[in-house]
Amino acid sequence: MTIKGYNKNIEFLLPKKLSDYVSEGENCLLAEKIVEGLKNDPIYQKALKDYHKKHASSAGQAAYSMDMLLTVILAGAIDGIFQARKLARVICRDTAFIYLSGDQKPDHSTISRFKKSFKLLIKHGFKMTIQMAKDKNLLNLGRIAIDSAKYKANACLNQRIVANEDYLPEKALEKLFSMDEEDDQLYGDNKGDELPEDLLNQKQIDEYVKKQVKEELKKEQSYTVKGNAPENKVEEAIQESYDREEKIISTTDKDSKLMKVKEESGFFYNVQNVVDGNHFVIGLDVGTDANDYKQFIRMYEQANENVGGLPEDCEVLTDNGYNTEENCKYCEDNNINGFLQTRQNAMLINAKKEYGKYSIINFRWSEEQEGYICPEGHLLTYQGKTPKTKKEIYYTTECTNCPAKDKCNPKGKYRRIYNRYSEEQRRMMDKMSQEQSQVSYSRRMGMVEHIFGHEKKNLNITQLNHRGIDDIKTEKYLHAINFNINRYAKLTKENIKKPGKSSDSSLQTTLLTQPIHIMKENHDYSQSYNESPLITSPLLQANEPILAEL
Repeated sequence: MTIKGYNKNIEFLLPKKLSDYVSEGENCLLAEKIVEGLKNDPIYQKALKDYHKKHASSAGQAAYSMDMLLTVILAGAIDGIFQARKLARVICRDTAFIYLSGDQKPDHSTISRFKKSFKLLIKHGFKMTIQMAKDKNLLNLGRIAIDSAKYKANACLNQRIVANEDYLPEKALEKLFSMDEEDDQLYGDNKGDELPEDLLNQKQIDEYVKKQVKEELKKEQSYTVKGNAPENKVEEAIQESYDREEKIISTTDKDSKLMKVKEESGFFYNVQNVVDGNHFVIGLDVGTDANDYKQFIRMYEQANENVGGLPEDCEVLTDNGYNTEENCKYCEDNNINGFLQTRQNAMLINAKKEYGKYSIINFRWSEEQEGYICPEGHLLTYQGKTPKTKKEIYYTTECTNCPAKDKCNPKGKYRRIYNRYSEEQRRMMDKMSQEQSQVSYSRRMGMVEHIFGHEKKNLNITQLNHRGIDDIKTEKYLHAINFNINRYAKLTKENIKKPGKSSDSSLQTTLLTQPIHIMKENHDYSQSYNESPLITSPLLQANEPILAEL
């Protein structure tokens, strides 16, 4: 056996090309394909024109090419490098990045400024990954899933302002009106300080009153500052508190929201993902709502736009966090085949304790009798509505003579069910109690939840790096580009394997036990995924639909 010589000072007679040092299978090289695809986009052309206009007249060193900066940023995202400082180091060391940058070395501040200035290009880069998958016929649009996850903001809990209750507009208005009523009782209606005569309608009056309240509130310090934030940050947080009518606002990142996630209190963002049947992220957004009630319509419409139209028979899977009257009505009005899990079904599936015989889960809704049937067989009928919330009340007078009263309702006179569901929600409840619906819904977890797990475990993204909701969205688009391009590379490589060759069984390739059957048509299900649903629901063994109100 011979040993190769080792010489660090090799000189070449003829210079080599940068591309000679790059392996063919480098996923980061797909960044070139994304940028090439963007060049015909009007958004890209406008950004390029603005970029040249900005730097053409500026003095000093020549600016880097916009194509190059965008390419290396996207390539970094594909390789899981999201921080500007790390990317600047890799550009100097990694042969693939030396090739992509043309052996130029932009520093971290240049990269960071570019990301902030051209957020829209990165968003369109994310959309381009969806288009690339669509062009290769890799999207599986027969079924999509929507889900969310909370990500910790880059904000310290101790750096915040806490507003007094009376400082918030609604509270202040209530206090103001109560004081006016007291004044009217003491001094009469005519005090000589009536509103101007030109305020003739209620809208003008409301705006005038709010303006007066705001001016009064500014005169006194109605908040407490925690930490040592600079004065301008405190002022921004105070204004945000007033605008959003929230008591606690971070002075580090005013856009984030105080939430309690898995027993941890802090400032968080709520990230929404829409995923197709082949695990591509086809919709993404970031918000600050602690729940998902208002997200369904927006996310469905975004995904529909990104893929150029979802098929009519597309199954839309969500957990019970999206099941509201508005969302169920939207599905019916637009002929969307929605599977919006109901709260009672979710409680049965994810039950951490065994529910007793007289749990509210075991009160079944009867469409024919228009009431709830209790575990003892009595019918609870409609008895009116609650004064404030307008919830429907159902109960029966037979509770007084029922032998199970001490177990079912030991304190009250009658066992009451408060129904807050609309007709559309009841129809969704009926649909989700059917066996086939639960079979379809059981696929949701395997489609969408592992993407958040991939980010948090494999990419180690447990806390967001940037601040401000606009920069957070850009950060999340880069995370989605990472997932989509690596998914794209995996599927295209699997497609060229010989039939019968075993494939990887990792989370991202569970659909591909037979790569030749990935897609039949653009909206068909992959064969292996369609034939082997993960069925864990105890509802599939239930003899009757469960439609109890919680």
